[in-house]
Amino acid sequence: MTNPTQHPSQSHTPPASPETTTSGNEVPRVTEDDFDQADVDRFWRTVDAAGRDRKRLHAALMSMPKEEVHQFQDIFIEMAVELRGEPYTSHVAPDESEDDIEDSSNWVVSQGREQYETVLADPSLMPAQVEVDDPTILFPVAFDVYWQRFGEQLDVM
Repeated sequence: MTNPTQHPSQSHTPPASPETTTSGNEVPRVTEDDFDQADVDRFWRTVDAAGRDRKRLHAALMSMPKEEVHQFQDIFIEMAVELRGEPYTSHVAPDESEDDIEDSSNWVVSQGREQYETVLADPSLMPAQVEVDDPTILFPVAFDVYWQRFGEQLDVM
């Protein structure tokens, strides 16, 4: 059970990688079936406008309605999960744990749409490893905002 006084970014475990399809090696792509394209575009505009700066993203999310903050994090997780399977994981350092792979995928999403789409198209560009406490990883920001603004833990997917 989650401790209600625990900060939400300390207790969230993102979902496991999605199940593979067809040959077993393909990673499902986020499509309009998962989210409306306008929502995905708004997500990327928000990430790109933050410029890998947690304070800027925090300010942007603080002005959003509760549902949009929640949706922002849902989309963030979906985008990152796409990079947590083959062929992307074959390009991370061999001693990296599942948590390290999460950090790497979160780092790629945090770099913005252009970098994300570049890595998506060329898995060899997946970073071999990233620093766990890299301040450009934007993953925890929505959890912080949700907790601060709404006094609730952000429960995603």
